[in-house]
Amino acid sequence: MAGWGSSNKYSLMGALRASAQMISYELALGLSLVGILLVYGTLSFQEMMRLQDAPLIYGLFGQKLTIPFLADWGVFHNPIGMILFASATFAECNRLPFDLPEAEGELVAGFHTEYGGFKMLLFYIGEYGHMLVASALLSIFYFGGYNIPHVILDHMPHIAGNLGAVIFALISHLVLLVKILVFLWIFIWVRWTLPRFRYDQLMDLGWKTMLPWALVNMIVTALWIFCSQG
Repeated sequence: MAGWGSSNKYSLMGALRASAQMISYELALGLSLVGILLVYGTLSFQEMMRLQDAPLIYGLFGQKLTIPFLADWGVFHNPIGMILFASATFAECNRLPFDLPEAEGELVAGFHTEYGGFKMLLFYIGEYGHMLVASALLSIFYFGGYNIPHVILDHMPHIAGNLGAVIFALISHLVLLVKILVFLWIFIWVRWTLPRFRYDQLMDLGWKTMLPWALVNMIVTALWIFCSQG
């Protein structure tokens, strides 16, 4: 709407690119999450983080393999889903190498060409808000959320009362914040490192590569869970 309302052909082109990119990569984004939701069997963030606070366990045909020195994080159960989700979030946030709606060399500045001051700032707040949310979801789904590997903090409130609950809350928030900051740094690092895709390459990656891989990941994860319960 912002690009269309600018009465500028570059802004309109950037808005059309943004719409097409959002539709293309939200399919892969949603399907990539199905695998990790199948692994945990819940939509509750708190339950997911609780399930990841344990040693890594693999199961197949009723047999279990425990790897005690690794945490039971989602990335070890669904690595392809994590890669697809992380890549799709770059596209959803319009970050390099997926920033075709804002390509300066082609579209001046894309859908926000005609905006400045506070209105321009709102676009940036929205984009960096996307990055924060994406980093938090990556941390919760695949990297244990507020859990520290092999450190059990849940008993602290029962041992030290109210003070223990406050310390537990502060440490948990700090751990999650550190993980979010790591992913935000990766967003910036990729922007410094990779060149921008051509638009046809962007569409091909979304529809011909990431979407089929997300479907395959979902099917393989479902079969793995079925066999592990046998």
